[in-house]
Amino acid sequence: MLGKLYSLARGGHAANVKGQHALISSIPHLKALLDADQEVVMVLNCDALLVFANQATVELAGAKNSDALLGCRTGDVLRCTESGKQPGGCGAGEFCQYCGNRFAIAGALDGKVGMSECCVAHRGRNDNVYLRVKTTPITVEGERFVVLSALDITDEKRRKALERTFFHDLLNTAGGIVGFADLLQEVDLKDMEELKAPFIRTSRQLVEEILAQRDLLAAERDDLRINTVTINSLELLQSLASSFKSHKRFHACQVKVAAADFMVKTDKTLLVRILGNMLKNALEASDSAQGVELRAALEDGRPVFGVWNQGYVPREVQAGLFKGSFSTKGDGRGLGTYSMKLFGEKYLDGQVACESSPAGGTVFKITLPATSLA
Repeated sequence: MLGKLYSLARGGHAANVKGQHALISSIPHLKALLDADQEVVMVLNCDALLVFANQATVELAGAKNSDALLGCRTGDVLRCTESGKQPGGCGAGEFCQYCGNRFAIAGALDGKVGMSECCVAHRGRNDNVYLRVKTTPITVEGERFVVLSALDITDEKRRKALERTFFHDLLNTAGGIVGFADLLQEVDLKDMEELKAPFIRTSRQLVEEILAQRDLLAAERDDLRINTVTINSLELLQSLASSFKSHKRFHACQVKVAAADFMVKTDKTLLVRILGNMLKNALEASDSAQGVELRAALEDGRPVFGVWNQGYVPREVQAGLFKGSFSTKGDGRGLGTYSMKLFGEKYLDGQVACESSPAGGTVFKITLPATSLA
């Protein structure tokens, strides 16, 4: 039903949008009531085209007035990046089939009150916007419409995700330190030397996780400071690989460094954090004996760093990558890809992407600007 609805509208299905706008606008005091609401509120016709919008909707869309939005789809109004990728606009993109907003609208057109959450990659804000969407079917003078209200829950979602991830990782690492402490009470002094290295490594990991959380929160607040230094691409990846040797899948996955040797100017801490998340994801997504490669190359005069593994990321999962509340690992996980995007694009001026196919495997990569070459 949903696909048919959108294909009809893209094919030029005639809808008296202006007449329907006049009909809805004639409801006494409706505009004043909805303009007083801080939530985004739209009224859609049976073809999911906008026929009425309140002031909050106009402001989110960056439009001059509500008349400029008449006949638009919700993705166009919300300035979703997917709506601009195909000539058909909202509903025509590859990942539109997974949009919670569309399912809520379809349910309302079938006469059901719907509630869903959706994540919109907003063009104007250059960020992901999380919305809690409620759709309600109504009938006005025999014509069916859908009232759609959307509450921006971006801050709420991010805060909860950050808290869950932080406490999950912190407790895991702290538990390891407690385990070492318990062992110290049981072992002979001559065996202490064997515990020293893993104890130090785990303690440093705890500090690193606290610092990573601090930087992520600072980045969210636009308070993160960049410290640009000159680093060697090959040495950077070799050092990163060495730091992961204690990972339970490192040796089974036969991690290799395949890197060109060049110098680059960037924030080393952030780049290592981005690549470390890429490597961690690759190891966790790989079965034993599947290869993992750390890569660095110059492409079109720009430095490119990445991590490849043999696994495949399904298309429906790719739709959620780099979104702050998305996780394939269960509650308390999933901010790794989001932080890659945040740090890599907002602070390093790069481009973070994922390419995956059943035959070619998966590579997460960051392309830095040509000006970062030293």
